[in-house]
Amino acid sequence: MKIEIEEDFDSSTWVEAGTWFKQFVNLGMLLGRKSKDFADRRYRLLLAVPKKEFVTAAIAFGMSIQKFLDNENHARVIHRSDLPAIEPGTVLRLEWKPGPRDVVFKNLETKTVGRTQSQRIHCFIEGIPKIFDLRGVESISVLPSGFPEGEYLELGKGETEQTRTALQERWRSQEAPALAIFSDLGHFKEQLATRIRYAPLEQIAEKDALPLEEASRIDYLFNDIYAHFVNVFAHAGQMPATDTVEHKKIKLCQWVVLDGNSATTKLSAREEIRDLNVISLIELGTPLSQGKAFQAFTSELNRFNEIPEVTNSLGWEPPAGAQIWGWAS
Repeated sequence: MKIEIEEDFDSSTWVEAGTWFKQFVNLGMLLGRKSKDFADRRYRLLLAVPKKEFVTAAIAFGMSIQKFLDNENHARVIHRSDLPAIEPGTVLRLEWKPGPRDVVFKNLETKTVGRTQSQRIHCFIEGIPKIFDLRGVESISVLPSGFPEGEYLELGKGETEQTRTALQERWRSQEAPALAIFSDLGHFKEQLATRIRYAPLEQIAEKDALPLEEASRIDYLFNDIYAHFVNVFAHAGQMPATDTVEHKKIKLCQWVVLDGNSATTKLSAREEIRDLNVISLIELGTPLSQGKAFQAFTSELNRFNEIPEVTNSLGWEPPAGAQIWGWAS
């Protein structure tokens, strides 16, 4: 796996990613492949690293790759004739050529004028009432409850419609929730802005380089931007309360990632993630904050049993300087 990272944007200097980055990409891919193995129990994984830079982004990148390779998708295509039987409150994806809208269905309106019949969907997007004429809608899918709502039209007025391949469409709009990441806002966003080059993605993305945010398909928990739902991110101080729309998104993800000492200290004991799978990333070399993070994490392990030789169970060896432990309930 050859991955290049842009070391300096101004001079466009590129270097090949080292073993450290690639090993965490491999961890993300492995967790993606083993997703069904983690479905029947609750897990806690603890990663201790000298520095946390790019670790979570690499895991998210690996998850994004694996979800794409597995062709996982939770959208169920339906025919237009199925709409009268759809229950109000169902999340639908309406796909036009410029892109999809994900809406909460209210009702279907059918009008007949002469020999012409037209249909309009009454719906909501994030609580705002909307009405859409179904003429021009190319496909309709049912999404699981809790999936994000939004408008993802990618072509503006006067722009040319793109013809996407099936692989490009999957990359753009795949619905396969993986990671809910909580981290420091500015610090993590700086990492996501770093550009990488990875040959298998070049044709799919039609770009020779991508920021890690796009390559890892990381969206924002409180400000949904992209048509895909793979990985989501929020500030560590923004854990949503249970029964909110945002918390439903977190519950759909396979893992919650607490990226760093601050996130681990703040969130390990939160009731909102008590019954979810959690990966905590602890940064060594900062005695005060790492001690608080270890204490916060271990104080929540009374319901869990340690997994002996977790590296063998996972089939993953951490890079030099990193350690991993695991627990299951």
